[in-house]
Amino acid sequence: MTKIKVGISRLYNANPCFISNGNSVCFNLQLPDMEIVASIGKDIRHLVRIWNFGPPTDTTGRQTTTKIQPRRIPGPDVFPADCYYEVEAIQWLEVDDELAALFNERDVTAREKIFVLLRAKKNEFYRSLDFTTVLFALRFHALIASVPITEQMYVYYTDCKEEAISTSLTINVTPLVQIDALNFSSNLVPARLSFTDFLGKGWTRASDTFSWLLKAWQAQDEVLKFVSLFTPLEMVIPALPDSKTAEWYLKREKIAQLIRDSDEAEKADLLKFMDDQRPAPPSLSERFRCWAADVRLAGWEKDIMAFPKFSRMRNLLLHQGESELELKVTVDAQDIRTLEDIAERYVSFALFGWTDIYNNKDRPAA
Repeated sequence: MTKIKVGISRLYNANPCFISNGNSVCFNLQLPDMEIVASIGKDIRHLVRIWNFGPPTDTTGRQTTTKIQPRRIPGPDVFPADCYYEVEAIQWLEVDDELAALFNERDVTAREKIFVLLRAKKNEFYRSLDFTTVLFALRFHALIASVPITEQMYVYYTDCKEEAISTSLTINVTPLVQIDALNFSSNLVPARLSFTDFLGKGWTRASDTFSWLLKAWQAQDEVLKFVSLFTPLEMVIPALPDSKTAEWYLKREKIAQLIRDSDEAEKADLLKFMDDQRPAPPSLSERFRCWAADVRLAGWEKDIMAFPKFSRMRNLLLHQGESELELKVTVDAQDIRTLEDIAERYVSFALFGWTDIYNNKDRPAA
């Protein structure tokens, strides 16, 4: 086996800051199984890959002009900068001798195989980067870590000071959506909205709910988007019908009657104990299940199957600060799409009784 040096770095725009006694300062920190190199100043340690995207291509055949300008990532508003904060986590990765030799001969396939191995350890690197990035920011200033520029992966060649670079860039392709305004009817959004009495506070409560949907639609971070979608959905899930509670009290009374008819010496204490009991609040998943089964929106069976997973994910995110729990929560794109569809449909139904909102390819057919 051969050891290959690999690393993941994060680069930040630290323009509000400057180094008072020089161009740059560099720090080395040794963590268990990870070496950290951090620097602040005018210089950067690695080449930054820049991506240029032209304006969208019109595939509808209308041949219309667009005002959308080409884009550059990282954008000119963050890169280049007068001051940078760069943090890299470095580790030595053991690979097969043949794979290492091919990599050092600049073999593209071998290079990608090593990047795959590095990506498999990404969470380990991220933990070290999170720790170090905040550690130095707390000592110097939070502004040095407030504007991210890019994140890059490196595999270092052993025969020179060069390295192979990989940048993770997520591109979401959104197809053009045609809005036929001529066919909009006055009933689509009536002048005087008729709110259901579901939330009890009219449009102000609806506005509170909608503010979370707005946050979700604008969010770039997947965890923030997930939480911002789950919150409005939770806000509109109704309590269980009174019949469920009545059934619980009926069962409690039957047990109490058995105690009254018994010869138990501590009968009075047991009856008092039973009288003090209250029904446990139903879980959020149970409330949603009952509601979805009752209103039966399109796809309600799949909604019931999906919701408990989202509820667990939300709870895990909330409890990540508890030291006695070791938690790992992953929010992927499919989770976001599914939750977004459920939240939009059920919020619309709860507030207005609408079952026909805008079309979406992930939306179940009515």
